[in-house]
Amino acid sequence: MKSTLLLAGLALTITAGAQIHHYLKTECGTEFTLALRSDSTLWATGQNGNGQLGNTDYTDTSVFTAVVPAQKFIDVAAGGLHTIAIAADSTLWSWGLNGNGQLGQGTAGISGAPAQSLPGTHWRVVAAGMAHSLALKNDGTLWVAGYNYNGQLGTGDTTQRLTWTQIGTDNNWKSITAGGVFSMALKNDGSLWAWGYNGDGELGMGNTSPLVSAPAQVGTATDWRSVSGGFQFSVAIKTAGTLWSTGFNGNGNLGRATTGSNDSNFTQIGTATDWKSASAGASFSFAIKNDGTLWGWGYNGSGQLGTGSTAATQPVVQIGTDNDWKYVSCADGVSDGSSVYGLHSAGFHTAATTLCVAGAGYIGQLGDSIYWAPTSGQYTFNCDIAATTLAVEEIATAPFEPIVMPNPVYNTLAVSGITQPCNYRLLDMTGRSLLSGVIAPGAQVDVSTLTTGNYLLQLLHGNGSHSVLRFVKQ
Repeated sequence: MKSTLLLAGLALTITAGAQIHHYLKTECGTEFTLALRSDSTLWATGQNGNGQLGNTDYTDTSVFTAVVPAQKFIDVAAGGLHTIAIAADSTLWSWGLNGNGQLGQGTAGISGAPAQSLPGTHWRVVAAGMAHSLALKNDGTLWVAGYNYNGQLGTGDTTQRLTWTQIGTDNNWKSITAGGVFSMALKNDGSLWAWGYNGDGELGMGNTSPLVSAPAQVGTATDWRSVSGGFQFSVAIKTAGTLWSTGFNGNGNLGRATTGSNDSNFTQIGTATDWKSASAGASFSFAIKNDGTLWGWGYNGSGQLGTGSTAATQPVVQIGTDNDWKYVSCADGVSDGSSVYGLHSAGFHTAATTLCVAGAGYIGQLGDSIYWAPTSGQYTFNCDIAATTLAVEEIATAPFEPIVMPNPVYNTLAVSGITQPCNYRLLDMTGRSLLSGVIAPGAQVDVSTLTTGNYLLQLLHGNGSHSVLRFVKQ
């Protein structure tokens, strides 16, 4: 049995009992969030003033919406206000703010619609900073585009690049990360390399020389396993499972016992040797241990650490008691010269069919159908967020007849386009049933008790088909 879902202006064809998909990756931009599902569909929510959600209406949303529904993706990176992605055919795509050429499309400006940014295939992984982008090819070569005032492209100069440009001739790059205005990468031999802004010691080179315009090795160690760049600091894990940090520490960014003292050398955090992964954001970080527990530290003014409060944490503290965390990402930062924005987080548990979000949600970046007040937020992880609770099987662009009237809804709603009574269920965006009954042509349903937000109205027609309509309650 198939049904139809109206989501962001598209009619999605749904198959009852279709497979429920898991998640592969979340990415948090400054005020938006991306989620990559196991069916290779990409979903986005939050701020869209620069088209970073992948559509050209430049309208913000508080629910996850499919990005190019007909396209499949295998990797994605959220920058400050732009997105870089790799499609299933290994082509490179980009969309969002392009003021410094960070999309690599050959021009500068705003590009809302996703577009292939460089001919050819064989792209493997992407990373995005505040206004620059990095990408690795399958052949181990490293490519960059965008803003370069601080040398973050690693091209040996400070000239921005509007098209993707290869860094040097090395073909042994293994992984990449982009900080706010700096970049880091690992080579196949386990060595760590860094370039870009270093005024706070974020490159870990033992100095605060403000500009490093070409990749330089960080120390001589060859036992680095992973690295993640935040806005002004970095965290990394060695092959022995130890956790390290360097850079700015004004908000407890480094996970040390005290704040305020920056460090220009990678220094071990604690003594544990069972760290599995780590993610650095605007001014806070998360790390997951081998036992699946989640740990966090740093700035927490919007509750983005999920500890239940807004108190900063240092040193590292465990978040809750769950032991099946698989992935967590921190919001990247964008600076307006005095403040850094990036105050939410998103992740998921092993085999989970829903996402977990925490922190600021004032522009819909949590995808929970709520526009939070700027002074409040989600202080503990809400793990009931889904890109859609109905598994998408195929996309139909043709319009369908039933329409919720009016939309937005205030106290009552009606459905136009039906010719006989229909059974209905009213659900929130996590799929939880709130109301049910029968609606006749011209009749109204009382929704005055619903809180402000986005909802789904599921209709069962007399011929056995379903329609699922999205509406906004004011």
